[in-house]
Amino acid sequence: MQLFLRATELDPNYAAAYGMAAYCRHRRRVWGWSDDLKGDLRALAHLARQAAKLGKDDPVALSTAGWVTAFDLRDPEQGAALIDRALSLNPSEAMAWWMSAFARVWLGEAERAIAHAQRAIRLSPRDPSIHQMHSAISSAYFASGKYEEAAKLAMVGLQVEPDYQPALRIGAAAYGQLGRLEDANRLILHLRELFPDITLSVLKDLLPYGPDHLAAHLDGLRKAGLPE
Repeated sequence: MQLFLRATELDPNYAAAYGMAAYCRHRRRVWGWSDDLKGDLRALAHLARQAAKLGKDDPVALSTAGWVTAFDLRDPEQGAALIDRALSLNPSEAMAWWMSAFARVWLGEAERAIAHAQRAIRLSPRDPSIHQMHSAISSAYFASGKYEEAAKLAMVGLQVEPDYQPALRIGAAAYGQLGRLEDANRLILHLRELFPDITLSVLKDLLPYGPDHLAAHLDGLRKAGLPE
């Protein structure tokens, strides 16, 4: 993040650096590494605006600005529009496709989300971020109430990256809803080893899911053993 910010100091018009700095701040916030959540949100908003403003023809700037707008700024419609613009400029940008997939989940467009994540996988089958693509599909299945499929895809993602928080959460919530509490609790134990402060109330404030999706997700995690 510091190097991306330094790049913006050296070139104030470097749109992609603003977007990637915003994405780094997003990761710091989501992974529980921030000691100033309000300050990070203000910085995220500024960086995303700069990326979108300066990067009208830059797919990386637009997709990262769209991701932050959808997730952290709680505006998935505007975020998805920015990511769509990125994809119109570069339809081969796998990162933008999986970002779009998650945004579509948050908009309640599960089938479209799955199609976008699958396209990301076809474009980059050995991508270091392929666990995020599988997790986007898992999240879409969960939002549709297809908990068996959600659990299966979460485990596919965890085979690639065993510590990936979203896959651990979605898998645990899906197993919780299926009544497979031993499997669910195993994932929760691992999640809490990585993130000791994670609770249902923290996730309620953090996640950008729609009301029904969020309620089902938290209910599954509650059944899996995540504390309030």
